[in-house]
Amino acid sequence: MEHNEQDEFFETLFRLDACDDTHEFLDFVQGKRHATKDLLTAASQLLSKGRVRSAYILAMLLAKRGQRHLTMSVALSVGGLIYGNSIEEENGLQHLQAQFDALSVEEQQKTYDHIVAPIVAHLWLCSIGKADNERVMRILQHFRAAVPDGFDWRAKVCKLCGGSAEYWFHAQVLGRYRVAYHLCEQCDFLFTEEPYWLAESYEGVIKRQEVDDKDDADGVARTMRLKEFVSMLLRNLFDAQGKFLDYGGSYGLFVRLMRDEGFEFYWQDNYCPNLFARGFEAVAAVEGEAESRYELVTAFECFQHFVDPVQELDHIFAQSDAVLFTTRLLPNPVPKADEWSYYALESGRHVSFYSAKSLRTLAKNKDLTFLSNGTDTHLLAKRHISSGVFKGISRWGG
Repeated sequence: MEHNEQDEFFETLFRLDACDDTHEFLDFVQGKRHATKDLLTAASQLLSKGRVRSAYILAMLLAKRGQRHLTMSVALSVGGLIYGNSIEEENGLQHLQAQFDALSVEEQQKTYDHIVAPIVAHLWLCSIGKADNERVMRILQHFRAAVPDGFDWRAKVCKLCGGSAEYWFHAQVLGRYRVAYHLCEQCDFLFTEEPYWLAESYEGVIKRQEVDDKDDADGVARTMRLKEFVSMLLRNLFDAQGKFLDYGGSYGLFVRLMRDEGFEFYWQDNYCPNLFARGFEAVAAVEGEAESRYELVTAFECFQHFVDPVQELDHIFAQSDAVLFTTRLLPNPVPKADEWSYYALESGRHVSFYSAKSLRTLAKNKDLTFLSNGTDTHLLAKRHISSGVFKGISRWGG
Protein backbone atom coordinates (compact mmCIF):
# COMPACT_ATOMS: atom_id res chain seq x y z
CA MET A 1 0.00 0.00 0.00
CA GLU A 2 1.43 3.39 -1.02
CA HIS A 3 2.02 5.92 1.76
CA ASN A 4 -0.76 8.27 0.63
CA GLU A 5 -3.15 5.36 0.21
CA GLN A 6 -2.25 4.10 3.68
CA ASP A 7 -2.89 7.54 5.20
CA GLU A 8 -6.27 7.65 3.45
CA PHE A 9 -7.11 4.19 4.82
CA PHE A 10 -6.49 5.21 8.45
CA GLU A 11 -8.19 8.57 8.03
CA THR A 12 -11.33 6.97 6.58
CA LEU A 13 -11.42 4.13 9.09
CA PHE A 14 -11.12 6.38 12.16
CA ARG A 15 -13.64 8.84 10.72
CA LEU A 16 -16.21 6.08 10.22
CA ASP A 17 -15.51 4.77 13.72
CA ALA A 18 -16.05 8.26 15.20
CA CYS A 19 -19.39 8.49 13.36
CA ASP A 20 -20.55 5.24 15.02
CA ASP A 21 -21.89 4.06 11.67
CA THR A 22 -21.39 0.29 11.90
CA HIS A 23 -22.79 -0.46 8.43
CA GLU A 24 -20.49 1.97 6.63
CA PHE A 25 -17.55 0.83 8.75
CA LEU A 26 -18.24 -2.79 7.77
CA ASP A 27 -18.66 -1.92 4.10
CA PHE A 28 -15.33 -0.10 4.14
CA VAL A 29 -13.23 -2.77 5.84
CA GLN A 30 -14.84 -5.60 3.85
CA GLY A 31 -14.94 -3.79 0.51
CA LYS A 32 -11.25 -4.22 -0.22
CA ARG A 33 -8.55 -6.60 0.98
CA HIS A 34 -6.71 -4.16 3.19
CA ALA A 35 -3.24 -5.14 4.41
CA THR A 36 -3.23 -7.32 7.52
CA LYS A 37 -0.55 -5.13 9.13
CA ASP A 38 -2.71 -2.03 8.70
CA LEU A 39 -5.78 -3.72 10.12
CA LEU A 40 -3.80 -4.87 13.18
CA THR A 41 -2.37 -1.38 13.68
CA ALA A 42 -5.85 0.11 13.44
CA ALA A 43 -7.26 -2.44 15.91
CA SER A 44 -4.49 -1.65 18.38
CA GLN A 45 -5.10 2.10 18.14
CA LEU A 46 -8.86 1.63 18.49
CA LEU A 47 -8.40 -0.47 21.63
CA SER A 48 -6.08 2.17 23.11
CA LYS A 49 -8.90 4.69 22.68
CA GLY A 50 -11.48 2.34 24.20
CA ARG A 51 -13.21 1.89 20.83
CA VAL A 52 -13.98 -1.77 21.39
CA ARG A 53 -16.73 -2.30 18.82
CA SER A 54 -14.66 -1.27 15.79
CA ALA A 55 -11.60 -3.18 17.04
CA TYR A 56 -13.84 -6.21 17.55
CA ILE A 57 -15.07 -6.01 13.94
CA LEU A 58 -11.50 -5.84 12.62
CA ALA A 59 -10.45 -8.78 14.83
CA MET A 60 -13.30 -10.95 13.48
CA LEU A 61 -12.33 -10.03 9.92
CA LEU A 62 -8.71 -10.98 10.57
CA ALA A 63 -9.78 -14.22 12.24
CA LYS A 64 -11.60 -15.21 9.07
CA ARG A 65 -8.30 -14.76 7.25
CA GLY A 66 -6.72 -17.25 9.62
CA GLN A 67 -4.63 -14.64 11.45
CA ARG A 68 -3.56 -14.90 15.10
CA HIS A 69 -2.25 -11.97 17.10
CA LEU A 70 -2.41 -10.70 20.69
CA THR A 71 -4.33 -7.58 19.63
CA MET A 72 -6.93 -9.79 17.96
CA SER A 73 -7.25 -12.00 21.03
CA VAL A 74 -7.86 -8.99 23.27
CA ALA A 75 -10.42 -7.50 20.88
CA LEU A 76 -12.25 -10.82 20.43
CA SER A 77 -12.41 -11.67 24.14
CA VAL A 78 -13.48 -8.18 25.23
CA GLY A 79 -15.81 -7.63 22.28
CA GLY A 80 -17.37 -11.05 22.72
CA LEU A 81 -18.04 -10.31 26.40
CA ILE A 82 -19.52 -6.86 25.82
CA TYR A 83 -21.66 -7.79 22.83
CA GLY A 84 -22.82 -11.16 24.11
CA ASN A 85 -20.95 -13.44 21.70
CA SER A 86 -19.58 -16.20 23.91
CA ILE A 87 -18.07 -18.06 20.92
CA GLU A 88 -15.89 -15.10 19.92
CA GLU A 89 -15.08 -14.49 23.58
CA GLU A 90 -13.75 -18.05 23.85
CA ASN A 91 -11.89 -17.70 20.55
CA GLY A 92 -10.08 -14.70 21.97
CA LEU A 93 -9.27 -16.37 25.28
CA GLN A 94 -8.01 -19.53 23.57
CA HIS A 95 -4.61 -18.09 22.60
CA LEU A 96 -4.46 -14.98 24.80
CA GLN A 97 -2.32 -16.33 27.64
CA ALA A 98 0.32 -17.94 25.42
CA GLN A 99 0.59 -14.82 23.26
CA PHE A 100 0.99 -12.56 26.29
CA ASP A 101 3.48 -14.86 28.03
CA ALA A 102 5.65 -14.86 24.89
CA LEU A 103 6.38 -11.14 25.36
CA SER A 104 9.24 -9.73 27.42
CA VAL A 105 8.41 -8.05 30.74
CA GLU A 106 8.81 -4.63 29.11
CA GLU A 107 6.58 -5.62 26.19
CA GLN A 108 3.97 -7.05 28.57
CA GLN A 109 3.76 -3.82 30.52
CA LYS A 110 3.68 -1.70 27.34
CA THR A 111 0.93 -3.85 25.82
CA TYR A 112 -1.06 -3.76 29.04
CA ASP A 113 -0.69 0.00 29.52
CA HIS A 114 -1.51 0.98 25.93
CA ILE A 115 -4.10 -1.64 24.94
CA VAL A 116 -5.55 -3.43 27.95
CA ALA A 117 -5.76 -0.70 30.63
CA PRO A 118 -7.77 1.75 28.46
CA ILE A 119 -10.55 -0.82 28.05
CA VAL A 120 -10.71 -2.15 31.61
CA ALA A 121 -13.16 0.59 32.62
CA HIS A 122 -15.31 -0.32 29.62
CA LEU A 123 -15.39 -3.91 30.82
CA TRP A 124 -16.78 -2.92 34.22
CA LEU A 125 -19.19 -0.38 32.80
CA CYS A 126 -20.54 -2.75 30.16
CA SER A 127 -20.81 -5.84 32.35
CA ILE A 128 -23.98 -6.39 34.37
CA GLY A 129 -24.39 -8.66 37.36
CA LYS A 130 -22.10 -10.98 39.28
CA ALA A 131 -21.78 -13.52 36.47
CA ASP A 132 -20.49 -10.90 34.03
CA ASN A 133 -18.07 -9.52 36.62
CA GLU A 134 -16.60 -12.99 36.92
CA ARG A 135 -16.20 -13.11 33.14
CA VAL A 136 -14.41 -9.76 33.23
CA MET A 137 -12.03 -11.05 35.88
CA ARG A 138 -11.45 -14.16 33.80
CA ILE A 139 -10.10 -11.98 30.99
CA LEU A 140 -8.05 -9.76 33.25
CA GLN A 141 -6.40 -12.71 34.99
CA HIS A 142 -4.43 -13.29 31.78
CA PHE A 143 -2.57 -10.02 32.39
CA ARG A 144 -1.46 -10.70 35.97
CA ALA A 145 2.19 -10.49 34.91
CA ALA A 146 1.77 -6.79 34.04
CA VAL A 147 0.41 -5.70 37.45
CA PRO A 148 1.81 -6.07 40.99
CA ASP A 149 1.14 -9.26 42.94
CA GLY A 150 -2.23 -9.30 44.64
CA PHE A 151 -3.65 -6.42 42.60
CA ASP A 152 -7.45 -6.29 42.40
CA TRP A 153 -9.06 -4.52 39.42
CA ARG A 154 -12.37 -4.06 41.21
CA ALA A 155 -13.71 -0.60 42.08
CA LYS A 156 -12.50 1.25 45.17
CA VAL A 157 -14.32 3.75 47.40
CA CYS A 158 -13.81 7.36 46.30
CA LYS A 159 -11.86 9.34 48.91
CA LEU A 160 -13.74 12.51 48.01
CA CYS A 161 -17.43 11.56 47.83
CA GLY A 162 -17.61 7.89 48.85
CA GLY A 163 -18.76 6.81 45.38
CA SER A 164 -17.49 3.94 43.27
CA ALA A 165 -14.04 4.60 41.77
CA GLU A 166 -13.13 2.45 38.79
CA TYR A 167 -9.59 1.30 38.04
CA TRP A 168 -8.20 3.53 35.28
CA PHE A 169 -4.52 2.81 34.62
CA HIS A 170 -1.12 1.92 36.05
CA ALA A 171 1.85 4.29 36.00
CA GLN A 172 5.52 3.93 36.81
CA VAL A 173 6.14 6.14 39.86
CA LEU A 174 9.67 7.07 40.99
CA GLY A 175 10.83 4.97 38.05
CA ARG A 176 10.19 1.65 39.82
CA TYR A 177 6.73 1.34 41.41
CA ARG A 178 3.72 0.16 39.39
CA VAL A 179 0.97 2.33 40.87
CA ALA A 180 -2.77 2.05 40.17
CA TYR A 181 -4.97 5.10 39.60
CA HIS A 182 -8.76 5.09 40.15
CA LEU A 183 -11.43 7.44 38.77
CA CYS A 184 -14.70 8.08 40.60
CA GLU A 185 -17.67 7.57 38.30
CA GLN A 186 -19.75 10.00 40.39
CA CYS A 187 -17.47 13.03 40.90
CA ASP A 188 -14.58 12.47 38.44
CA PHE A 189 -11.93 12.52 41.16
CA LEU A 190 -8.77 10.62 40.18
CA PHE A 191 -6.50 9.23 42.88
CA THR A 192 -3.72 6.71 43.34
CA GLU A 193 -3.80 3.58 45.42
CA GLU A 194 -2.60 4.10 49.00
CA PRO A 195 0.76 5.88 48.45
CA TYR A 196 3.20 3.61 50.25
CA TRP A 197 6.09 5.34 48.43
CA LEU A 198 5.49 8.84 49.87
CA ALA A 199 8.08 8.66 52.66
CA GLU A 200 10.73 7.87 50.08
CA SER A 201 9.40 10.55 47.77
CA TYR A 202 9.64 13.28 50.42
CA GLU A 203 12.93 12.14 51.90
CA GLY A 204 15.05 14.38 49.70
CA VAL A 205 12.79 17.39 50.25
CA ILE A 206 12.97 17.08 54.03
CA LYS A 207 16.76 16.78 54.05
CA ARG A 208 17.40 19.57 51.53
CA GLN A 209 18.08 22.97 53.10
CA GLU A 210 18.58 24.98 49.90
CA VAL A 211 16.31 25.90 46.99
CA ASP A 212 17.18 23.81 43.93
CA ASP A 213 17.34 25.12 40.36
CA LYS A 214 13.82 24.03 39.44
CA ASP A 215 12.28 25.74 42.48
CA ASP A 216 14.30 28.84 41.63
CA ALA A 217 13.26 28.89 37.96
CA ASP A 218 9.59 27.88 38.20
CA GLY A 219 8.57 28.73 41.74
CA VAL A 220 9.77 32.33 41.98
CA ALA A 221 7.95 33.50 38.85
CA ARG A 222 4.73 31.76 39.98
CA THR A 223 5.06 33.21 43.48
CA MET A 224 5.44 36.74 42.13
CA ARG A 225 2.24 36.35 40.10
CA LEU A 226 0.41 34.97 43.13
CA LYS A 227 1.57 37.88 45.28
CA GLU A 228 -0.13 40.36 42.94
CA PHE A 229 -3.30 38.28 42.62
CA VAL A 230 -3.71 37.54 46.34
CA SER A 231 -3.01 41.15 47.31
CA MET A 232 -5.86 42.31 45.08
CA LEU A 233 -8.10 39.56 46.40
CA LEU A 234 -7.50 40.41 50.06
CA ARG A 235 -8.11 44.12 49.54
CA ASN A 236 -11.41 43.50 47.71
CA LEU A 237 -12.99 40.40 49.29
CA PHE A 238 -11.44 39.95 52.75
CA ASP A 239 -10.38 41.90 55.81
CA ALA A 240 -6.91 42.98 54.76
CA GLN A 241 -6.05 43.73 58.40
CA GLY A 242 -6.65 40.12 59.46
CA LYS A 243 -4.20 37.26 59.92
CA PHE A 244 -3.43 34.84 57.08
CA LEU A 245 -1.82 31.41 56.81
CA ASP A 246 0.11 29.93 53.90
CA TYR A 247 -0.56 26.19 54.28
CA GLY A 248 2.18 24.06 52.78
CA GLY A 249 4.17 27.26 52.37
CA SER A 250 7.26 25.69 50.79
CA TYR A 251 10.41 27.72 51.46
CA GLY A 252 8.49 30.75 52.75
CA LEU A 253 9.01 33.11 49.82
CA PHE A 254 5.29 33.86 49.41
CA VAL A 255 4.91 34.66 53.12
CA ARG A 256 7.95 36.95 52.97
CA LEU A 257 6.57 38.83 49.94
CA MET A 258 3.09 39.19 51.44
CA ARG A 259 4.47 40.50 54.72
CA ASP A 260 6.51 43.01 52.72
CA GLU A 261 3.18 44.09 51.19
CA GLY A 262 1.82 44.76 54.67
CA PHE A 263 -0.26 41.58 55.20
CA GLU A 264 0.10 39.56 58.42
CA PHE A 265 0.95 36.19 56.88
CA TYR A 266 2.28 33.11 58.65
CA TRP A 267 4.03 30.02 57.32
CA GLN A 268 3.37 26.29 57.78
CA ASP A 269 4.88 23.29 55.98
CA ASN A 270 5.55 19.73 57.13
CA TYR A 271 8.22 18.99 54.53
CA CYS A 272 10.09 22.09 53.32
CA PRO A 273 12.46 24.18 55.48
CA ASN A 274 11.45 27.79 56.09
CA LEU A 275 14.21 29.77 54.41
CA PHE A 276 12.61 33.15 53.71
CA ALA A 277 10.03 33.72 56.49
CA ARG A 278 11.86 32.66 59.61
CA GLY A 279 10.24 33.93 62.76
CA PHE A 280 6.78 33.91 61.21
CA GLU A 281 5.94 30.23 61.60
CA ALA A 282 2.35 29.40 62.56
CA VAL A 283 2.12 28.24 66.17
CA ALA A 284 0.46 24.84 66.52
CA ALA A 285 -2.47 24.66 68.88
CA VAL A 286 -1.69 23.40 72.36
CA GLU A 287 -3.59 20.25 73.30
CA GLY A 288 -7.02 21.19 74.56
CA GLU A 289 -6.96 24.62 72.88
CA ALA A 290 -8.62 25.67 69.64
CA GLU A 291 -6.60 26.24 66.47
CA SER A 292 -5.56 29.79 65.65
CA ARG A 293 -8.07 31.55 63.37
CA TYR A 294 -7.12 33.13 60.07
CA GLU A 295 -9.08 35.38 57.70
CA LEU A 296 -7.92 33.21 54.78
CA VAL A 297 -5.70 30.18 54.27
CA THR A 298 -3.73 29.87 51.04
CA ALA A 299 -2.63 26.45 49.84
CA PHE A 300 -0.69 26.69 46.60
CA GLU A 301 0.11 23.44 44.76
CA CYS A 302 -0.89 21.42 47.83
CA PHE A 303 -4.21 19.74 47.05
CA GLN A 304 -2.67 17.25 44.60
CA HIS A 305 -0.43 16.11 47.47
CA PHE A 306 -3.32 15.33 49.84
CA VAL A 307 -3.76 11.62 50.49
CA ASP A 308 -7.08 12.32 52.25
CA PRO A 309 -8.44 15.62 50.83
CA VAL A 310 -11.54 15.67 53.03
CA GLN A 311 -9.50 15.30 56.23
CA GLU A 312 -7.04 17.98 55.09
CA LEU A 313 -9.89 20.32 54.23
CA ASP A 314 -11.46 19.79 57.66
CA HIS A 315 -8.14 20.70 59.24
CA ILE A 316 -7.91 23.87 57.13
CA PHE A 317 -11.47 24.94 57.97
CA ALA A 318 -10.77 24.45 61.66
CA GLN A 319 -8.44 27.43 61.22
CA SER A 320 -10.32 29.60 58.73
CA ASP A 321 -13.61 30.07 56.88
CA ALA A 322 -11.97 30.21 53.46
CA VAL A 323 -9.14 28.61 51.50
CA LEU A 324 -7.60 29.81 48.26
CA PHE A 325 -5.68 27.11 46.46
CA THR A 326 -4.09 26.18 43.15
CA THR A 327 -4.17 22.81 41.45
CA ARG A 328 -4.64 22.05 37.76
CA LEU A 329 -8.03 20.66 36.81
CA LEU A 330 -8.05 17.16 35.40
CA PRO A 331 -8.49 17.27 31.60
CA ASN A 332 -11.42 15.55 29.92
CA PRO A 333 -10.93 12.87 28.73
CA VAL A 334 -8.57 11.74 31.47
CA PRO A 335 -5.01 11.63 30.06
CA LYS A 336 -3.04 8.41 30.07
CA ALA A 337 -0.04 8.11 32.35
CA ASP A 338 2.40 9.44 29.74
CA GLU A 339 0.12 12.21 28.43
CA TRP A 340 0.05 14.71 31.32
CA SER A 341 3.12 16.07 33.09
CA TYR A 342 1.03 17.04 36.14
CA TYR A 343 0.94 13.41 37.23
CA ALA A 344 4.55 14.14 38.31
CA LEU A 345 5.51 10.48 38.11
CA GLU A 346 9.21 11.21 38.63
CA SER A 347 8.67 12.78 42.05
CA GLY A 348 5.74 10.58 43.12
CA ARG A 349 4.21 13.32 45.27
CA HIS A 350 1.05 14.02 43.23
CA VAL A 351 -1.59 11.54 44.35
CA SER A 352 -4.95 13.36 43.96
CA PHE A 353 -6.37 15.02 40.84
CA TYR A 354 -9.56 17.06 40.70
CA SER A 355 -12.03 17.95 38.00
CA ALA A 356 -14.34 20.96 38.34
CA LYS A 357 -17.05 18.42 39.16
CA SER A 358 -14.88 17.00 41.96
CA LEU A 359 -14.47 20.39 43.58
CA ARG A 360 -18.15 21.29 43.16
CA THR A 361 -19.06 17.97 44.81
CA LEU A 362 -16.66 18.65 47.67
CA ALA A 363 -18.15 22.12 48.14
CA LYS A 364 -21.71 20.80 48.06
CA ASN A 365 -20.97 18.08 50.61
CA LYS A 366 -19.38 20.64 52.95
CA ASP A 367 -21.95 23.39 52.25
CA LEU A 368 -19.27 25.71 50.89
CA THR A 369 -19.14 28.36 48.18
CA PHE A 370 -16.93 27.22 45.28
CA LEU A 371 -15.31 29.66 42.86
CA SER A 372 -12.72 28.92 40.18
CA ASN A 373 -10.95 30.52 37.26
CA GLY A 374 -11.67 27.31 35.36
CA THR A 375 -8.08 26.13 35.11
CA ASP A 376 -5.90 26.14 38.22
CA THR A 377 -6.99 28.68 40.87
CA HIS A 378 -9.93 27.98 43.19
CA LEU A 379 -11.64 29.24 46.33
CA LEU A 380 -13.76 27.41 48.91
CA ALA A 381 -15.51 29.47 51.60
CA LYS A 382 -18.15 29.14 54.29
CA ARG A 383 -19.73 32.45 53.27
CA HIS A 384 -21.00 33.85 49.99
CA ILE A 385 -18.31 35.52 47.89
CA SER A 386 -19.02 37.43 44.69
CA SER A 387 -18.13 35.24 41.74
CA GLY A 388 -17.99 38.27 39.47
CA VAL A 389 -15.38 40.02 41.60
CA PHE A 390 -13.34 36.83 42.01
CA LYS A 391 -13.31 36.09 38.28
CA GLY A 392 -12.47 39.72 37.48
CA ILE A 393 -9.50 39.67 39.83
CA SER A 394 -8.47 36.27 38.46
CA ARG A 395 -8.37 37.66 34.92
CA TRP A 396 -6.50 40.77 36.03
CA GLY A 397 -3.96 39.35 38.42
CA GLY A 398 -4.05 35.54 38.12
